[in-house]
Amino acid sequence: DYMGTRLDFKKNVIPSPYPTVDKQIVGYLPGQLITIGARTSVGKSVIATQSAITACVAGKSTLLFTLEMSEFEVMDRMVSAMSNVELGAIRTRTLSEDEQAEFDSAVERFRNFPLDIDENPAVTIEYIKNRATRKAQSAEGLDFIIIDYLQLVTHDKRGASREQIVAE
Repeated sequence: DYMGTRLDFKKNVIPSPYPTVDKQIVGYLPGQLITIGARTSVGKSVIATQSAITACVAGKSTLLFTLEMSEFEVMDRMVSAMSNVELGAIRTRTLSEDEQAEFDSAVERFRNFPLDIDENPAVTIEYIKNRATRKAQSAEGLDFIIIDYLQLVTHDKRGASREQIVAE
């Protein structure tokens, strides 16, 4: 029935990290391809990591491809965001007692996230498909894929437009 379908739909929505955006887009929906583009250094990676945090907090199994940063850089950023402890303090280990407690709590929550981070800088479309298939078939399943820096995905489609490559 219609209402049952609507309830199932709501169950599968992954919230974005921004409630005001969710009022417009309802969150990330199954089957959607959402591309976020902007000039350099305006926060696209922040949106990617915040989206991963929000999805994991909602219990959604997430696969994050990070083509510019190492896994440890991503983890530091995520734990910083979750603990409200400045990234610089985390990296230099100059945390106050209160910050250390917040940091430790965030690390414990992070460890329990249904999150896989893939830091391979030379991924191909085929690699992404294979990695996603393996995760989807795991006990954890797969609800959400994030690719931080889609333009760095390599391809072998000579003469193909960027639009065709992204569509693939």
